[in-house]
Amino acid sequence: MKLKKKLVVSLFTSFSIASILATGAFAKMSVVDTVADSLSVRTGPGTSYSIIATIYTGTDVVWKDSDISSDGFRYLYGYYPKSSVGKYSSAAMGYIARSTSNYADRYLILTDYAYGTSEPSNTYTNTSLTTVAKSYPKGTQFKKNVRDTALDAEDSNPNAWRASRVDTGNELLYIDGWRSNAQEQP
Repeated sequence: MKLKKKLVVSLFTSFSIASILATGAFAKMSVVDTVADSLSVRTGPGTSYSIIATIYTGTDVVWKDSDISSDGFRYLYGYYPKSSVGKYSSAAMGYIARSTSNYADRYLILTDYAYGTSEPSNTYTNTSLTTVAKSYPKGTQFKKNVRDTALDAEDSNPNAWRASRVDTGNELLYIDGWRSNAQEQP
């Protein structure tokens, strides 16, 4: 009887962990940079949806999910910067064309680097960005963390970008994405 109970508990635990992983509870979001002159942020994935904002070259977007093909474009759903909000927030989310459907033209690209744009440029030890690890001068360069394939933001906080200092190795740090500028290359 004890063996049967252990097997049931083990299967339940395995199923619970698999469910958490499948739902993206530990997911990260990619930080992408706008390379088009301008892009419309829309309420849905297609040109028939209302435009809610416009972003320009160099604007960073936190790609939450979706890769929907519509009207000859591939759309992502993500956070865009809205100065009246003052951070990446659910109050500023929309669909943005990231490329043509066949990927011939790309409008948003994955990034590997970020520069601090405020003085000081803080690094943090937690995703809530409340515990400062160290302060650096404005313009300090950070890179994607070695555990990631691109510069990523934490799913729990789109402002918490996972990074490492370019000159110090692989230590996982968090930088404030609202006070940073992401780029494909240094």
